Amino acid sequence: MAGEKVPVKLTQSAKVRGPLIVAGDWSGVGSPKVAVEAVTLPMQLEQVPEGGKEVRDPDVPTVAR
Repeated sequence: MAGEKVPVKLTQSAKVRGPLIVAGDWSGVGSPKVAVEAVTLPMQLEQVPEGGKEVRDPDVPTVAR
């Protein structure tokens, strides 16, 4: 999987910030891990639904802000 290019679409208010933290709707991507590898590693994936409560992928480490 390493080095494989995977098209990544981000919708809603997706943006890159901090140490390359990607926030946005990843529902159309499939596996978040594949999407994260396709962009740049190391990365942290934050999934923030419209309700505003953060849902983090347990397999992706995150750091305190």
